[in-house]
Amino acid sequence: MNDSATFQPLSPAELTELDDLLMSRVEDGDDTAGMEEGVVSLPELDGLFTALCTGPLELASFDWLNAVWGELEPEWEDEHDYADALDLLQRHLNTIGATLEEGPDQFEPLFLEYEEEGEQLISVDDWCEGYVRGVALAGKAWKAAGSEVQQLLTPIRAFSSATEWRAHNQSSDSEFEKLSAAIAPNVRALYAYWHPRHH
Repeated sequence: MNDSATFQPLSPAELTELDDLLMSRVEDGDDTAGMEEGVVSLPELDGLFTALCTGPLELASFDWLNAVWGELEPEWEDEHDYADALDLLQRHLNTIGATLEEGPDQFEPLFLEYEEEGEQLISVDDWCEGYVRGVALAGKAWKAAGSEVQQLLTPIRAFSSATEWRAHNQSSDSEFEKLSAAIAPNVRALYAYWHPRHH
């Protein structure tokens, strides 16, 4: 596969295929108590990969694959099956990185969209959980950055298990919306902070 192909954005069908792959690893009724399930949705994967692209270290695929699969790596039919899945993952990671490098203002998190009582709604929780998971892969480097970076992470952590989803306990809808609206700009700011330090 040539280099340009590894930066080809996933089509809607391929995004659905990747989402299905992540979710199908854990079937209803499976006993996964005490097991690390890894990433179980496309928004969570998008968050994890965004953390890798906007963080202090460039990690090898081995490091993030362990975070994606946890203890529940799919049962591959053959090497081609595995290679196809790895291609989807790598291309999505590369697309996020390329978007941030070439046009950070164009970057938007892939939040979960769902319908409730006929209304289209967005949930940021899965994405933020994935981002926090990605931060943990280079936790020491993130913590060493100091208060500026920690403040930028605050709204992301507020919608994750790291704070027991603190954002959902806000006393006002306006504070909840303020935290949610800060996620994308803060991600761009984190990229602007870390990217020059890679060189």
